[in-house]
Amino acid sequence: MMDKAKNHKLILLWAIPLALAAVLLTVAASMPAQASLDDTQATRSEEYTADLKLANLSVALTENGNTRSYTDNKTGELYKEPLLQDLNGGNQLSFGKRYQEDLAAFNDGTQDEYVRVVINKYWWDPAMNQKATQLSPDLIELNYLTDDWIVVEDPASAEQVVLYSVRPLAPGESLSFADTLRIDPKALEGSIRSLYTNTGEESGYVTTDYTYETYNISLDVEVSAVQTHSAEDAITSAWGIDMNNVAGTGRAIQKAE
Repeated sequence: MMDKAKNHKLILLWAIPLALAAVLLTVAASMPAQASLDDTQATRSEEYTADLKLANLSVALTENGNTRSYTDNKTGELYKEPLLQDLNGGNQLSFGKRYQEDLAAFNDGTQDEYVRVVINKYWWDPAMNQKATQLSPDLIELNYLTDDWIVVEDPASAEQVVLYSVRPLAPGESLSFADTLRIDPKALEGSIRSLYTNTGEESGYVTTDYTYETYNISLDVEVSAVQTHSAEDAITSAWGIDMNNVAGTGRAIQKAE
């Protein structure tokens, strides 16, 4: 009877849901406005006629086509909404299954801009209301779109990944940097504790606890933008990288035409 109970429990492993959290920190950075020519506002004198308009540099984060953060161009105030609310219809997640999670940077400013995304992924302990630093962030898998982004992983921390757009984004353009999220089924390995209660051969049973099932997954995402004017110096100053060889990856950020 005990062997049958144990086999039955293993068959049900894939039906055990993973707790779901919605934690988000987003930052949309705005750079100082620059002057550019346009015909919407005129300043005139007897000597000349010049059409002037202030350009705005701004970037937002979108999730499955919905804006999750943006900066009000008039007040500079940042608005943000949590991620993962609609993942799997708001229901709990299963180990090993891929879920649609289209994350993108959106240029909601008025000029071309380079974009950086900083992602921190980690496990959250709802009972202690803090990060579960003893658990592996590697098991939270985002599928990054590496054709359009240079992905830099921090060798000292599995929690953080930084992405740089390989080219500038035009005003109104959206560029996805991830498209699915998955919890590695390795979360089921090495974290199983079986408890046996024997009151006789016929009534003995097995219960199994899984370390990760009592924790939540969390994503913190920060998006920022840099101007294309004097891009090499601007990118080095703002992000501390060489655009010709980003963080030693051998990949370059394309210069604006």
